[in-house]
Amino acid sequence: MAFFLLGYAIAIGTAFLPAELSLLKWVAAGGLFVLYAIYVRLHFADAPETTDDEEPSQLHATRLPGIRGPDAFEPTLDVDLMPGEHDVWEVAGRHPKMRIIVSQVIAALACIIVGAQVFVGAVEHLSTQIGLDPTILALIIAPIATELPEKFNSVLWVRTGKDTLAMGNITGAMVFQSCIPTVLGLLFTTWTFTAESAVHFASAGVAFAATILIFGTMVRRGALSAWTLLIGGPLYLLYVYLALFTPLGSGAATLP
Repeated sequence: MAFFLLGYAIAIGTAFLPAELSLLKWVAAGGLFVLYAIYVRLHFADAPETTDDEEPSQLHATRLPGIRGPDAFEPTLDVDLMPGEHDVWEVAGRHPKMRIIVSQVIAALACIIVGAQVFVGAVEHLSTQIGLDPTILALIIAPIATELPEKFNSVLWVRTGKDTLAMGNITGAMVFQSCIPTVLGLLFTTWTFTAESAVHFASAGVAFAATILIFGTMVRRGALSAWTLLIGGPLYLLYVYLALFTPLGSGAATLP
């Protein structure tokens, strides 16, 4: 979370730079890439060894007709060191072949890209139909549409007692989003704070507030409860209200 706060603060801070210092945006972009690389390096260096109980579920592609069976998995050597026993090769469902893993990743990525294109077109069409600024609508709907499926991963992991994976799914995504996608906006959009863009930066303020309240409480108490995590809900509703029903959001005047 320290990486998220630092990366997001750098990205948002560049929006307040005077025009004559706009070159610093490129410096900030490079710094964010370096920051994420350091995060990934430290993550792999400090990650504990995974136990059998923490292994992911069976790969979905291995359940498809034509792929199921021993040929879909790598053989693993089960070594028994007891006298008189022999090494036994057996099929392990947790270790599918690399070509199957890569194929599923590529297929999933293609679905994400196609889905994103469909989603963007639908948001623009919906904004036209209801007379709402598409930017405001995207600020409200896009976080739900993009994050809700990801959060279902955390729900599934919590149900099976894998709370470390569930929490890492959330915090890792936050660090990535604060360092990588923000670079695209920083370099290739009008990344400057103005009265018209105030509602966009209000979302960043809500993100900072939620992070400080939730994880600040965790650091102080040494534990993270479900009630603490729910703090983000009212903050999000407050942001929706500011975007739709106050002068902060440009969509306030266009509501039917």
